[in-house]
Amino acid sequence: MILHPKVVELVRERGWRGLNEIQVEASEYIAKGYNVLIVAPTGYGKTEAAVLPIMSRILYEGAKPIAVVYVTPLRALINDITRRLREWGDRLGIVVARRHSDISKAEKKLRMKRVPHIIVITPEGLEIELDWAHKFRRFYRNVRWVVIDEVHDLVGTKRGAQLALLISRLRAFTGRDLQIVMLSATVGNPPAVARYFVGSSKRPLKIITSSARKPMEVTLRLVDEDWESMAKAVAELMEPPTIVFVNSRYFGERLREELERLGIRNVMVHHSSVSKELREESERLLKEGRVAGVIATKTLELGIDVGYVKKVVVMGSPAQVQTFLQRIGRSGHTMGEAMRGAVIVWHPVQLLEALALLHLAEQGVLEEPDTGYAPLDVVARMLVGSLLKSEPVRLEELYEIVRGSGPYSSMSREEFSRLVELLKRGRLLEVADGRVRAGPRFYTIWRFEHERRWGGHGFTEFFTFISSLPEFVVRTSDGREVGKLDAHYVFRYLRSDDVIRLAGRSWRVVRIDDRLYTVEVEEGGEGGEVPLWRGDTARRSGIVAKQMARLLEEVCRGALRVPFAEVLKAVADRYLSEVGAHPSASVVIRERVNGYTVYTLLADERVVEALGLMLLYRLSSEEGLGVEVKTSHVGLAVKTGHPDPLSMLLSLSRVELELSLIHI
Repeated sequence: MILHPKVVELVRERGWRGLNEIQVEASEYIAKGYNVLIVAPTGYGKTEAAVLPIMSRILYEGAKPIAVVYVTPLRALINDITRRLREWGDRLGIVVARRHSDISKAEKKLRMKRVPHIIVITPEGLEIELDWAHKFRRFYRNVRWVVIDEVHDLVGTKRGAQLALLISRLRAFTGRDLQIVMLSATVGNPPAVARYFVGSSKRPLKIITSSARKPMEVTLRLVDEDWESMAKAVAELMEPPTIVFVNSRYFGERLREELERLGIRNVMVHHSSVSKELREESERLLKEGRVAGVIATKTLELGIDVGYVKKVVVMGSPAQVQTFLQRIGRSGHTMGEAMRGAVIVWHPVQLLEALALLHLAEQGVLEEPDTGYAPLDVVARMLVGSLLKSEPVRLEELYEIVRGSGPYSSMSREEFSRLVELLKRGRLLEVADGRVRAGPRFYTIWRFEHERRWGGHGFTEFFTFISSLPEFVVRTSDGREVGKLDAHYVFRYLRSDDVIRLAGRSWRVVRIDDRLYTVEVEEGGEGGEVPLWRGDTARRSGIVAKQMARLLEEVCRGALRVPFAEVLKAVADRYLSEVGAHPSASVVIRERVNGYTVYTLLADERVVEALGLMLLYRLSSEEGLGVEVKTSHVGLAVKTGHPDPLSMLLSLSRVELELSLIHI
């Protein structure tokens, strides 16, 4: 029997008719010892597909704690996943614990007395455990399974590279070929994604996907480019319970304000700058059906349990097929039920991009993650971190750990040695007789003080690759946290008695403490200014850009009938009449506008940004600081004395281009 009898009994108690096809196949291959990647839509029970067979192995084999490391990319998911796993574990005598910065000291002490069989954690949390928790770290020698949830959100990023190295470290620390189980709703190139985290494991690999695809019912709405029109469209399209996805925190707060003006107040706001308590409140009220909807950014994209969602409304274009499917996939939570949603756009470029996303999603074409991304700073930090609470380690052992991870499997000994030498010169590492230890300069860069000070970084910053800008914590006079504000915004714009919008409400600023980075507020005031946050961007992927060009070409030829085709054709006809061509994957349009040379093109936004940075470097080297380069989702604008700067860049040799890239 694959599942333990006690697990089977619990399945029956829940009234399940049995396991679905994904869960049956996953149970079989996990029991056989395969590394497994499970790809299935939301609502197919991927968590249970991974955990039930693993819990069965724990019971059958009497695995010692910690037996399972369950990694989630989002700290907000930890509590939800822990609750779900405890619903099974508590009945089976399997202890489940969580690890994140908000848990109480009492809970932290409890895990020393009652060591968990399963620990739910983020990559950053696992880094701290292995680097710094010297008393608790010994229990990680018992690890046999690693489960990675929402794997698509990590692969091809610095956090993903960090996790891949941590898995390799765990493999060396335990002396076992750990079994890796990965979960995702949407992922491009599943074999490459699996190999990224499996690394040097000798276990066979099985990729499990659903034979059925969830149907998708999505409408497209084009509105005028003003807040009232957008809010009215949202109000008309909402079918409670609804999630309204937006691409920025500013947009979410501003849309909530406009809905309020229309008399719609039963809607909450959910984003990373809203306090944890208020985010959890909105999740609970949505799950209980006590709010009509929640306006959210990426924070509700992943698998936080908010119950049944009838419909999803997407504001603007999310720029990537994978993101679009993640958002629409939050609706129709049961197997076989259609994903229902609507996309609201207010600009021809958004319209074209949304149509491209819909076409690619219907065809099942997804972006392929950059599994070749292997940043050296992640390795450097791993080398230093792994030595913080340990005796000197042989360099060869560290090199084998690095080579044992997927992203760095091809790293040469010479490249590794150069990196070690660089860290030695910076006094972050000390090497003697082939053994290495942490250097003295570490503690002058990363400090233990909680207060912000000029020079140096907070100690916990060392363990994370989540980019963070300085923020002010917004609290009421009785200490309740409302959310966070960008420090740049506070210093530049905010004053006492100002009224701001945060978490969907109006707050009057009582005082600002720039030493403790806090803003004290009280509820009330009319209207209010919506704060600005930096870092809210969604970049168009290359496959979406190519599909946009393809659709525009077909619309111009009259070969494709799509919603609002006449709007797209009117834009293309204007380009044809004024310039003689329209933008495409192979055509770049050059114009002179208000002293700028403007290039319009349909391309991956990362490519456009790279072109802009190279232009800025080359031109400013020749002309000085008067050069300006601006990039956007439709191209770039350059203010320079050069008549055609892009042609200048394209005339450079490959070596010259590579040198430009190095300098930026």
